[in-house]
Amino acid sequence: CCLSDPDLEDEAIGRLLPGVELRLYDEDKQRYYTGKDAPCEGVLYLRSPSLSAATLDEQEILKHEIIERKAFVCTNDLVRLEEDGRLIYLGRANRYFLNESGIKYESGRVETEIARQYGIANCGIVPVYDKVKHDSLPMLCATVLDGMEDAVQVITRALTQVFLVEKSLDPDQIPARVLIAPELPRNANGKLDLFKITHGEVSGETYTVKVSRFLDKVRDIRLVPAEESAPDMLKDIFQEIAADMKSNLPFNKTEKEEADVKKSFNPAALFNSMNQMGSQMLNQFGQKNQSETNAGNNFSFFGMPQNAMAGMQQMYQYMNQQMNQMVAYMNQMSQMSWQMMQQMYAQNTQMMGQFWQEMQNSMNAAAKAEEAEAPQEEEEAEEE
Repeated sequence: CCLSDPDLEDEAIGRLLPGVELRLYDEDKQRYYTGKDAPCEGVLYLRSPSLSAATLDEQEILKHEIIERKAFVCTNDLVRLEEDGRLIYLGRANRYFLNESGIKYESGRVETEIARQYGIANCGIVPVYDKVKHDSLPMLCATVLDGMEDAVQVITRALTQVFLVEKSLDPDQIPARVLIAPELPRNANGKLDLFKITHGEVSGETYTVKVSRFLDKVRDIRLVPAEESAPDMLKDIFQEIAADMKSNLPFNKTEKEEADVKKSFNPAALFNSMNQMGSQMLNQFGQKNQSETNAGNNFSFFGMPQNAMAGMQQMYQYMNQQMNQMVAYMNQMSQMSWQMMQQMYAQNTQMMGQFWQEMQNSMNAAAKAEEAEAPQEEEEAEEE
């Protein structure tokens, strides 16, 4: 569909051949662009005289997208259309996720921009789960060319070039982590095996990307060795409390234990127990903070590092997770209470039914007894 000549830059796919149509879909604005809208960016859709039929032997072999009553094929490539007709490859459009700030992270585009920087041999962006922040973070996995100087300097220079010098990407797309590996695995097609990278089958040195800002503008990007920090202390405390709560609350037990719990269920006692656990949590938190302070560790606010705001955010995330678990437990308690009320209602209904039936039987027996006594009383009256 496209033809590239030697005069075009390396990132250019080329220009459309005669008879080929395109549409660029802007996901944010939810609209399609045509060649008349250049310069523009979007997901590339193509249509040409050689477009294959959608079905073969009544089976779909190629999905067609109907745009303006015409059949197009989605390439899943994110491209930019220049005014002179050049198509510039920006990355894969279907490789994105939400980062810790809830912003769409366009992995494919970041990979493309960083891969073309001097000294970068291969790179890939994968979401990695951070246990401290309880969220997915974008991690850049990269290798540098043989014979290059320090790999940290190469990658730092590449990030600086993309986000500070060229400003080809928004600062929200800066990776949170960097994994420098001697090599990255590839699949049978020769492409980076993102599955193996995502599942931890790549070894290397991990760094945290430190971004310095002034007036909401990025001023500097540095790589520092990744290490566990003070929030681990919070995690230990909350895990202990969570374990206590899970072991004390009447859930995940055997049928016999559940039956015993239902017989002895006391909401007031459970509520008092939860209050006691909350006090225990605060006491353990204070004791741990005091022990860290006595040990000479540099803590300034409730066991958090000097960056109090970051520590407070991390503490809030831990507390929020535990509160969510508590809400889940309370929901289970409510469900169990509702089931108990249904059982009580069914039992009471059954008892009332039995009581009513017994009353009916008694009344019927009394009526029969009266009917049996009536003839005898008439005979005695006649005899008198």
